[in-house]
Parts: sequence; structure tokens; C-alpha cells
Amino acid sequence: MKITKVEAFALYLPVHIDVLDLDQTAGLSMCMVRIETDQGQVGWGITGITEEEVIAEVVNKVAGPAIIGLDPLAHEMIWNKLYWLLSPRGQSGYASHAIAAIDIALWDIKGKVMEQPVWRLLGGARPKVPVYATFGYGFFDRDHIGEAAKLWVANGFTGLKMTVGDGATKRRDEPRPIAEVIKEDRERVRTVREAVGGEIDLYV
Repeated sequence: MKITKVEAFALYLPVHIDVLDLDQTAGLSMCMVRIETDQGQVGWGITGITEEEVIAEVVNKVAGPAIIGLDPLAHEMIWNKLYWLLSPRGQSGYASHAIAAIDIALWDIKGKVMEQPVWRLLGGARPKVPVYATFGYGFFDRDHIGEAAKLWVANGFTGLKMTVGDGATKRRDEPRPIAEVIKEDRERVRTVREAVGGEIDLYV
């Protein structure tokens, strides 16, 4: 079996949020990767919260062509090849996003070929895994963010992950001074902790 086609698509999806009397639209950026084999299998991968257009270019122009003709089931070999191809001076950033999306697509193919769910191929070490809710978009003010946290806890979540750094690294808009962002984030985290108490796991 060989990889015959790799293509990436940059997507930017509007997400409507209607909670706590707020009516807001946020954006979700992601890059989808589609890999085809000579035997007709198709695998899909995804990476998000990044500059989706850049990731798509990395996949379409560099990473994708480098793995054409390789065995899609040899995902560890492919991961290692891309790791050094894309990032000889530091494995992070756009390169890691591109590799991740390709790797997920290869696991998707492997699961289909072996007719097994990917969680079982990964070892199936536990019958269940903990989950958390990601929340705290920048348009939530401090009062709203505390109430939103309570809402997630009321829905059964024992872990919450807050988005932080709003505006500090954006390329689409003018960035905010980092000291200002950190100061505001400290207050937002404090607000959430006071709202949900000490028993809830809080991540940023």
C-alpha cells in the first residue's frame, strides 16, 4: 500500500455562541488534511487554533510531497521523516501542526485497514478518560466568565480549560501589549477559581 495523494484545506468557521444572554460569533480556525492510498483508503486529519493558511501551505508544498509513495501504515517512520524535514532547528510551531494533522490522517487509515477503532490500536489502556470543557472566549467579561464556569460545572464537568492571551499573538488584528494581557488573565483566572471553588481542575 502506498500514499498517492495528500491535500490540505484551510478552514475558518464562524461559531455562534448563545449563552448567558450573550449573542456572539467567534471564529474557529483549522486545517483539514486528506490522504489517499493506492488501495482506495482515505484518512482525515485535523489541527486547529493556528494560522490555518500557513499549515495548509506547509502540508501541500513540503510535507505532503515528501510522503508520496510511502507506506501509510508506517506512521512512526513518516512522523520521524517529517520531524526532521520540517524542523531541523526546533520542532514546534507550524511544523508540529502540519505533522499532527498528517499523523492523525495516517492513524485514520490504519484503523480502517485493520477494521479497529484507533483507541484500540493505541492500546485501549483504560475504559474511560477524563474530559474538560474549554471556555472563556475574550468577549466574556469577568462577570460573564465566572457565570459561564458555573454553568459548565452544573453540566457535570470537573475540569475547565480557560483560553488566555486574548489578542496577544493575533496576526489578523492589532496585538495587545503582553503585560496588559497577563494582568487581565490573572484576574480572569482568579474570578473563575472563586466562582467554582477549589475542587474543580482549572487549566489554561
